[in-house]
Amino acid sequence: IAEGASVARLLPSHGLVRGATSVTLVGTGFAMHKTPICLFGLRMVRGERVDTSHIVCDSPPSPLERLFQVQVIVSLDAGVSYFNTTQSYEYYPLLRVLDFYPQVGVIQGGTTVTVSAAGVRNVAGITCRF
Repeated sequence: IAEGASVARLLPSHGLVRGATSVTLVGTGFAMHKTPICLFGLRMVRGERVDTSHIVCDSPPSPLERLFQVQVIVSLDAGVSYFNTTQSYEYYPLLRVLDFYPQVGVIQGGTTVTVSAAGVRNVAGITCRF
C-alpha cells in the first residue's frame, strides 16, 4: 500500500515535550485506504488523511523532558506495514524564566529587559510579550 508514497516534510517539525502538536505530513501517494498511523520514535498515534498529499497526526508526549529528536514513520494500512519518511521531529521542553532585569520600567515602554531562562532553543525570532 505504501508503494510510491513519500513524505517531503513535516509541518511543524518540532513541538513541546507534552505532545498534542498537530503535525501535517506533506507528501505524495497517500492512498485513501485505512486509517494512517504515525510513529514518533516508538510512540504510535492514529492520523487523519486529509487528501492524497496530506496526513495530520497529533504528536504524542515525549518520553524525555528535554530536547529530543525522533524519526517519524508512517503506516497507510492501519499498522500492517510502515514506510520510513526520512523526516525527524524535535521535541523541546517548556521554557522557564529564571529571572529578568529590570523588574520595572516606564509606562510608555521602550525599556530594555534582560531575561535569564532555561530551555531556550537556538532559533531566530524569539520575542517577549509583557
